[in-house]
Amino acid sequence: MRARLYIYSHPQALGNVQSRMEAILQQRNPPDPFAAKPEIGEQLRAALRAG
Repeated sequence: MRARLYIYSHPQALGNVQSRMEAILQQRNPPDPFAAKPEIGEQLRAALRAG
C-alpha cells in the first residue's frame, strides 16, 4: 500500500502544484501561484504579516 502524503481539498490546486514541481526540477524559480488572482495573494501576505 502506498501512502498519500498530500490531500487536496480543491482539485483545481493540482495545476499550480504541478507547475511548481516542474520548475523546481528544471532548476527555475517557481511561478507565482497567485498570478491569476493577485488579490488572494495579497490577502494571504497581509494575514501573514499581521499574524
